[in-house]
Amino acid sequence: MSSPFQTIALFGSTGHLGAFFLQALLDPPNSSYKPTIRTFVRPSEKEEFENLPKDERIEVVVSELKDEAEMVEKLKGVDAVVSVLNGPGIEAQYEILEAAVKAGVKRFIPSEFGSHHTYRPPSSSVHYNPAFTSLTHAMWDSKAKFNEYLTLHAAIDEGTLSYTIIGCGDFYNQAWEPFWCPWADVGKVKSQSEVVVPVVGDAEAKAEFSHIGDVAKYTAALLSRDPNISENKTLNFPSHTVSQAHWAELMEKYSPTPVKRQTFSLDEAHGIIADPDSAPEELKSTSPFPPDFWFIVKSAQGEGRFRRPKGEVHKELFPEVEVLGLEEYFEEQFGSRKV
Repeated sequence: MSSPFQTIALFGSTGHLGAFFLQALLDPPNSSYKPTIRTFVRPSEKEEFENLPKDERIEVVVSELKDEAEMVEKLKGVDAVVSVLNGPGIEAQYEILEAAVKAGVKRFIPSEFGSHHTYRPPSSSVHYNPAFTSLTHAMWDSKAKFNEYLTLHAAIDEGTLSYTIIGCGDFYNQAWEPFWCPWADVGKVKSQSEVVVPVVGDAEAKAEFSHIGDVAKYTAALLSRDPNISENKTLNFPSHTVSQAHWAELMEKYSPTPVKRQTFSLDEAHGIIADPDSAPEELKSTSPFPPDFWFIVKSAQGEGRFRRPKGEVHKELFPEVEVLGLEEYFEEQFGSRKV
């Protein structure tokens, strides 16, 4: 049967994740699926959207995402909204959702694509109210608030709109995160006298990681299939469950530049979370995310908590999605392993 999701509105196609999602919709795991992609871009992104792939299935819509009446008109005929907006763009999803409901959109996939973890400060910490034994970083909370708003929306209750929330692991191919993903920026690796691989907490503890392209293909796969499979569900798709030590070992195996491991104890991580100014200067100057956010992520990995129970991983639903192997990824980045 043909998918009812034949026209997809993609928000965030010019961002870090957007290129992967646009490509996955153009070349999905199910090769018979040929959706029309209505990609929404802001006027300020003119240079970026001029560089989008040239394909007759792409419809570029220029919009500031602020005028609801205009948005309703531009969403008419759309079957599913896929948002890969981030940062301030998360707030724009509220207006997009309301316009989507009025335009008759059938499915809304919000910008989740992550893994929320509560932070548990040490009991001896004087920086937090002892009445609270766990905390949520504001960057995760903004997504959680929108997801709550979406899933409890009257249109969901009435059955005129459905949702799919897609979770995954820590994205490992973030070239814009040279501190945490040094393998992703080959040019920088080759230009340095040594490359540093950070390890926080227990190096052998396993955590979930995802390639952005894998998650994008998973999204395209579910849009191509029977909508009942993914209707009003949270589906999780990590590519790999491996340790921080495994990443360091892969880097040592493939990097043309000598590798040094920079270790942070959990106590050091807690200290940086309490005082982000004490984080390494390189992390403060290169990441779009604040240091406390990253050390919450990495401390959870180093505690063995950054992974889901088996029953909350849903790879089996779309077996046509083949994940990129880690050895294959490193070979693509650096060529054959060092002898």
